[in-house]
Amino acid sequence: MILETILLTFGMLILAAIPVLTKKVVRYYGPLFLFGTGALLSLCLFELIPDVFKIGGSNALTLAFGAWVLYSLVHLFHSHHHTVAHDHSTAHDHARDHSVSHRSPYPFFIAITVHCFSSGLFFGISNFFSAEISHAIFVAMVAHKAYESMAVSTLLVTFRRSRFWTLSLIAAYVMSFPIGFVLARIFNGEMTHFFLLIISGVAVGSLLGCLCIDFLVPSYHFIRRSRRNAFWLLLGLLLTLIF
Repeated sequence: MILETILLTFGMLILAAIPVLTKKVVRYYGPLFLFGTGALLSLCLFELIPDVFKIGGSNALTLAFGAWVLYSLVHLFHSHHHTVAHDHSTAHDHARDHSVSHRSPYPFFIAITVHCFSSGLFFGISNFFSAEISHAIFVAMVAHKAYESMAVSTLLVTFRRSRFWTLSLIAAYVMSFPIGFVLARIFNGEMTHFFLLIISGVAVGSLLGCLCIDFLVPSYHFIRRSRRNAFWLLLGLLLTLIF
């Protein structure tokens, strides 16, 4: 399991670095943002929410809903004060672009990193299952994390920060997986399951709030400008659903 974790971590790191190190990526900001939003939407609806329900049932979903509401309230409070401080903004279209390019990356980064950490916890306790199930979990984790790491990297690139900043966040996101794995092996199964329940619920709830406010709303403005942009969002959703 240790060797598999090391290989998986390095694979995620290499794949996540590709969008950052490719200079031409910046030219395709709109399609990349929409593609990443579709991928994140599919990830939340068809992967994370069912996983949280399997881990803790209705209690985990209630925790996720509470985290979603709390995130939304905090974000709305922050947005209200941010808007008041920028009353002398220019035209409406410019303000709309400003909200897309200057949205805070940290709620998304924290939520997806916590999700990756909880995946490491789950992978760490997979040895408690049978050998067949443990192997199936590893294969599924390879396919899932390979695509997820590139999707996360693509979204971080759209925040238009420095390459060093983007690579630093990617490294922190990727390393949360082996950290979760190590903690799962240190603690016993019951304690790990408890932390997995709490962390997964909070991560999914905050990620859903981030998805709705920071990604779906700006994507709506992109699609309003041209309905052709919806193709990229649907492509990200469908490819993530397949893989």
